Amino acid sequence: YPCRHSQHQHPRAETVNGTASCGTIHWFNGITQYHSLQSGTRSRDYSIHLPSSYDANKPYPVGFFFEADTMGLSGSKYSAEKILVYPNGLGGAWAGTSYSKATVLEDAQGWVCTLASVHG
Repeated sequence: YPCRHSQHQHPRAETVNGTASCGTIHWFNGITQYHSLQSGTRSRDYSIHLPSSYDANKPYPVGFFFEADTMGLSGSKYSAEKILVYPNGLGGAWAGTSYSKATVLEDAQGWVCTLASVHG
């Protein structure tokens, strides 16, 4: 399935000394932002949070949290000096639950497209 990204500016993760970092300046450092993309025939979305002191020339670890954005992980206590990404399951659920709106393959493809979007 091809991935198509929204027209929003996406940070581009790069490998610097084995550590992922963003190569472009994000719109608002320290604020969690919403992004969408097309994965096959499905529209997918995720949120991304850069540290308040984000520096495009500095490497940062990247953490992916599934359905964890309601847990307050974007607070500076947890997000300082790291990039956090929150992919969303379709309809608020991931494949495997009885109420899921996606198959395992669709969720896997959505994850691949999210990685591609964050990486740039």
